[in-house]
Amino acid sequence: MVSEAKKQFVKKIVDKIEASPIVGVVNLENLPTPQLQNMRSVLKKKGVEISMRRKKLINLALNQSTKKDIKPLAEKLKGMPALVYASDNPFTLSAIIQKNKSEAPAKAGQTAPRDIVVKAGGTNFAPGPIISELASVGIKTKVEGGKLAIIDDAVVAKEGDVISQKLAETLKRLDIKPMEVGLDLVAVWEDGLVFDAKQLVVDEDEVRQNFTSAAQWAFNLAIEVAYPTDETIENLLQKVASESKALALEASFLTDDNKEEILARVEREALAVKEMAKIETDVTNVKVESKSEESEDKVEESEKDATSDETNVDAEKAEKEADTKEETSTEKETSGDDTKEESTEESTNTEE
Repeated sequence: MVSEAKKQFVKKIVDKIEASPIVGVVNLENLPTPQLQNMRSVLKKKGVEISMRRKKLINLALNQSTKKDIKPLAEKLKGMPALVYASDNPFTLSAIIQKNKSEAPAKAGQTAPRDIVVKAGGTNFAPGPIISELASVGIKTKVEGGKLAIIDDAVVAKEGDVISQKLAETLKRLDIKPMEVGLDLVAVWEDGLVFDAKQLVVDEDEVRQNFTSAAQWAFNLAIEVAYPTDETIENLLQKVASESKALALEASFLTDDNKEEILARVEREALAVKEMAKIETDVTNVKVESKSEESEDKVEESEKDATSDETNVDAEKAEKEADTKEETSTEKETSGDDTKEESTEESTNTEE
């Protein structure tokens, strides 16, 4: 039979649960008393209260609570459980608890809070009995430069495994501190949802980098689409000024801002044309010489043609003179014949 005192304890826990928007379960196992007191003081300043009661009483209070879907939180109780009450969100609660933890070496009999991994790489150990010691916990080694080197990453304990004496000693020799001294957050309830501690771990550096990248992408997009805001207006005006100046230069449109650049460009282009003109002049000379040779050849051909034409003219003239002489001679002969006929006729007439 449950005593009246225990019922009152359970009722107080239930009342506290009902009044808190955030209810969490932590594990105080292996937490030294001085650090527990320090954590309570730190959390109290952040508005977080810790309630340490027996596991059975906490279980009863969670099952008697009327909050929506809070009963599954009772299934998360483990080790030396305690309840935490907060008014902030679960992520903030997780961050506060995580920041107030410190590393510690593992002890035999402790439970691994997460997978314990021994990274590959060199060590300060010389070859010797340490080789078999490392091999006994699943760590493979080789000799490099007179020292032992771990060949591959090795998972020597899974989350929840109990750490053996041999593994604890090996981890200590390797200076690996897998344990965390501080409150171990197990789960948190908020507004009908129960979050495991892993779901609440946030890499703040990664989140900050994501926000920075998103802001930069948004800024670049606003500049690209010319969307004016307090953050982009100065850059947009600079962009417009730069583009308008480039357009004016391309179109050779003189302004007070670009006249020196345009004149300098014109001067460069003129010099370039001048340099190119020298090459063209040489080419022209070659062409002129070639044309001169062609002209001389044509003149010679013309002279030959002229000489040939003169010869032909002289020949034609001689032929014409010869023809004229023949005609004259023929006329004379004809005239002589006519004279002779007339003389004959006259003599005939006389005789008659």
